[in-house]
Amino acid sequence: MENRDLVQTDVKGKNLREKFHPIKLLLGAGGSANLSDGITLGAFPVIALGFSSSATNISAIQAFREIPWLLLALPAGVFLDRIDKVRSLGTLNILRSVIMLLTAFLLYKSQISISSLLAICFLIGCLEVVNDIALPSMLPTYVPKDELAATHSAVSTVETIANYFAGRSLGSFLAVFMPVVALGVSAVLYFLTACTYLLLPEVSVPAAERKKTGFLEDLKSGISYVCSSRALRKLAIMGGCANFSFGMLLSTFVLYSSQVVKAPLWSFGLLQSSFALGATLVGFKVGKIIRSYGSFKTMEISVAVIPVAFLLIPVLHNMIWLGFFWTICGAAAVVWNGVATSYRQKLTSPEMQARATSVGRLVSWGLQPIGAFSAGPMAELFGLSPLYVVGAIIAGINILLFQSMKNDLKNI
Repeated sequence: MENRDLVQTDVKGKNLREKFHPIKLLLGAGGSANLSDGITLGAFPVIALGFSSSATNISAIQAFREIPWLLLALPAGVFLDRIDKVRSLGTLNILRSVIMLLTAFLLYKSQISISSLLAICFLIGCLEVVNDIALPSMLPTYVPKDELAATHSAVSTVETIANYFAGRSLGSFLAVFMPVVALGVSAVLYFLTACTYLLLPEVSVPAAERKKTGFLEDLKSGISYVCSSRALRKLAIMGGCANFSFGMLLSTFVLYSSQVVKAPLWSFGLLQSSFALGATLVGFKVGKIIRSYGSFKTMEISVAVIPVAFLLIPVLHNMIWLGFFWTICGAAAVVWNGVATSYRQKLTSPEMQARATSVGRLVSWGLQPIGAFSAGPMAELFGLSPLYVVGAIIAGINILLFQSMKNDLKNI
């Protein structure tokens, strides 16, 4: 059965899934963009260590990358519901490529500082918000509802492998020996992402179906839509708790691995990539897991695993156990992301997909920089290990929230 959830109309005539294989193109674009994102996320903290060893300054690198989620998530959702997404993403990624080339040039000329790194992180983060809201909101156009969880998990797995496993490892390694090359590679990958998006034909809401409403009215309607649904509200809060914890721990990860675990600096990216290893091990099997246990039970287990892993990391603090528990977190996170996103999109009408995504990500990704900002002062006051206990408590709130959603989700 074909409907607007499955096949986009007004795209110069043909069924895109049959003619252009858009899912493969979107997977490729998401993979290359996240590989570049990972390189910068691995490289910038190492580059920043050349200017400062302060926990506050280092955690600010991650925080400034995530602050745009608080500022731009909602307007980005409204913007994307009004325009052709794929053409906009092509232009956006060309701009990201230019920014990284300029950053590489400034670094080569020794014209960069911790302040300019923070500004660049903020600017790249602004463009990342638009990219990361657009891509998942496009998937219901091409994927049947009963396949959304598996497809989102596959997309999340590709992005996690590219970002955490390949990107951050490569970025941190190159930043130690050839930081200019690291940023140059990032620029090339953003350009390839733009080219991949531009292979897709224009996809937009037919003119006859567009509501002639103002920007602020659309903004309010997106917020009201999510707030009026108890399930959508709680899913957003759960994402916020999880990402606050991850933001807090990831922003100080380079310090924890080097100062507490005593791992060599070049291994920072490899340790971070253990998160991607976990995502890889289960990411492409989420569909099979859901068919065996059901979406609700699968998500219930993933929610419980993360706080337990956080609690055990400071107890067994060595390089092997650190990598092992981040692997467990990666597996649980990719399952959570796939199931939670599919739940949200099943609860959301087609014309509200980008706005509902933006509201959810405002809460979930918007709390990540707050977690990152809070990590620095807490680490300087209490030490790095207690951060994992705090992270476990906050992530543990999701267990209670999820149990309160049984009646809302079990029949979806």
